[in-house]
Amino acid sequence: MSIDKRLDCYERYFVRGDEAGLLAEVHEMEENSSWVADIRSAGMELEAIDGPLFAKDVSERYHLNYELALDTADNGTGLILDAGGRYELVRETARPSLCETAKLYGSALGRMTPYLFAETINNGLTVAKGSTLMLMRYGKASALHSNADGGYQVMPISELLKITIDMIQRRFGTGDFIQGYNSHGYTSAVWELPDAQQKILSLYEKALSGIGSRYPINFMPAIRFASSDTAASCASLEPVFYLSKTNCFVRFVDGVRVKHTKRGKDSAMTAFEEQADDLFARFEESADVISKLAGITIYNGCNCVVSLCKKLGIAKKYGESARQEMEHLTAGGSAVTAHDLYLCMTEVIAEAENCNATQTVLQNLQEALAKVPRADWTEHDVGGVVSW
Repeated sequence: MSIDKRLDCYERYFVRGDEAGLLAEVHEMEENSSWVADIRSAGMELEAIDGPLFAKDVSERYHLNYELALDTADNGTGLILDAGGRYELVRETARPSLCETAKLYGSALGRMTPYLFAETINNGLTVAKGSTLMLMRYGKASALHSNADGGYQVMPISELLKITIDMIQRRFGTGDFIQGYNSHGYTSAVWELPDAQQKILSLYEKALSGIGSRYPINFMPAIRFASSDTAASCASLEPVFYLSKTNCFVRFVDGVRVKHTKRGKDSAMTAFEEQADDLFARFEESADVISKLAGITIYNGCNCVVSLCKKLGIAKKYGESARQEMEHLTAGGSAVTAHDLYLCMTEVIAEAENCNATQTVLQNLQEALAKVPRADWTEHDVGGVVSW
């Protein structure tokens, strides 16, 4: 892990109890960030750095920091942005917003050399509409948000975290910080809710009344926060349950999701605060989903796991552990409920963590698994052999 916050690969994890560390980290990152508005989108142009050997030449020609130019050429985008005569190095986190501004998408862009990428995006930028809001962070252009489609609303992560912490104390009592993460492109945090555990689990147990579960229902309810000011993703709060068996979280319903979009007189920050205040109701909705899943019988558990993984794009190296867990759970043949199958599939996250998967991979796996409660079970609960 890099310890230089200026470099693209910087990331930091925060352990149980270190809420103050995360808050200080986010505050420092915001102190070293600035927003530059009203850059004409059609006037922007990218230039490729031919390679690390040219970093010194580039830094001298455009009066840029040599170490950052070297990092950009060697480990980053290999790109420089001309923003109306202002030259800035482009951070990896700016790629998605650049593509959005140019209205050019596709996996092929990620496989292009810096030269081809610059040429392609420049063609799109020549006809881009409106203006761009540029985020400068630690000496690099870290996001380039277009204002063409309604406008981008800055939602400071420090303020979102404060709203979240205040809401937890007001609505749930004690919030125990158990983990956090921060990088140039993503911030997340999780708080357990010990004071609300008994009340929320009583809803869970009531939902399983008369049906039961093969998993002991001693889960800890928690709230997971996530946001990014470099991506166009939402600021989110999710009601989740911590499963000690797999050391991961399970989500039954969506929580708060507020887009970084201007909303007239009501700001996105106001919308986030109002929706956050109603988060307990999302746990009540979870009980309804749990009851529904517990009432669905799955007769071909192993086939169902494999089929779901294939449908959701979960690789065999992560999904096989869930299939093996299901085989153990069913003793090779007995039926299970959709609720227990969903909990079984959290083995995917546990295996990914054992394989040292990146934060991005883990985030994508969590989003994939969150779709399981809405699955068409008749599509996946089939007999015969379902192979990887």
